[in-house]
Amino acid sequence: MSMINEKQPFELRCAVLYCFQCFLYKNDLGQAQIVETLLPTTSEITNFDVSAGQLLCSGFFSYDHLSNWFVAIALSYSLLDNITQKEQLLRVQLATDQNSPPTSLLAYCSSLLQQGGHYQRRVSLLMLLSTWLANSSIVVANFVSISTNVPYLTSQVGLIES
Repeated sequence: MSMINEKQPFELRCAVLYCFQCFLYKNDLGQAQIVETLLPTTSEITNFDVSAGQLLCSGFFSYDHLSNWFVAIALSYSLLDNITQKEQLLRVQLATDQNSPPTSLLAYCSSLLQQGGHYQRRVSLLMLLSTWLANSSIVVANFVSISTNVPYLTSQVGLIES
């Protein structure tokens, strides 16, 4: 995907994201197809088969904060007004380190947010998380069950009040 390739011109990356958003807007089937490419599969995949989900996830691992932003916005459109896909996305596991067990996408997004970094990445993660959490008690329960989330959010509220 051109939107996560930092060597592509900014205008092209924005255009690809816009097309992606237009495709997913009020398109339950399209949203399901994108989320499905992120889910674990039992079928054997060759090294040449790269799914849209794998490309999107690679943007999360990029040091380019703009790629992080594009991915978070694209994923949020995959979840917009679709509780089923919000719950399906909870099943996504990421291999963030060869020596560690896979971590859930929700835990990974929370961890990235808590690490700080560039404001654009933090804002995009907040946009993704707010879309993901909206109107889904199951996702909220999973989010709250991550031990570092509530203390982090509480500390952030404390910073605002000061």
